[in-house]
Amino acid sequence: MANREELEARHLCGVPYDELAPTANQLERRCDRCKRAVHLVKSAAQATELLAKGQGVAIQRRGLPVALDAIGKDARLQGAGPPAVHALEAPWVDLDKHAPTNDILWNLSPDVARARRVVPVARDGGDLLIASDNPTPRLQSDLAGALGIRVHLAMADAAAMSRALERHYAIHDGMSGGGGDVMDSGSSIENSDD
Repeated sequence: MANREELEARHLCGVPYDELAPTANQLERRCDRCKRAVHLVKSAAQATELLAKGQGVAIQRRGLPVALDAIGKDARLQGAGPPAVHALEAPWVDLDKHAPTNDILWNLSPDVARARRVVPVARDGGDLLIASDNPTPRLQSDLAGALGIRVHLAMADAAAMSRALERHYAIHDGMSGGGGDVMDSGSSIENSDD
């Protein structure tokens, strides 16, 4: 069996999932470098199954060692083509289990949160962690520019995002939020496309 460095060289594409072109499917992106659809997976078993079918996969960076070990042991993937494994740099957040406080939620207006499908989840000093079901560098840049603070994005499941938006922002309609930190519905990023 190959060592970890050999497995990374053989299977890991140098383009992080976060930087790939979005597609209509929120759990899939397109890599121009490896010329494949790249599916976001949560386990090594999912990764090996999709790779065996010639698909690209993305897995959270902390899960790469386990996934690469499984790939190295799977006979179907020996002599596989060009690299097709991408690292997901953004952390995962489970919005069904994480309940941000009102002072965190009020960093974005309900209109902006719904339009951009984002939920702020935590603050660390002046930085804001925002969950998205489709985190992109453009979204991060737009939010940071509009808010005037450093923004970090976390990946969230699309269905959990919908539930979180309904749960957290349905009760906030009509509230002013908190002054200068709130991005109002007139913000330039509300309806921009990625």
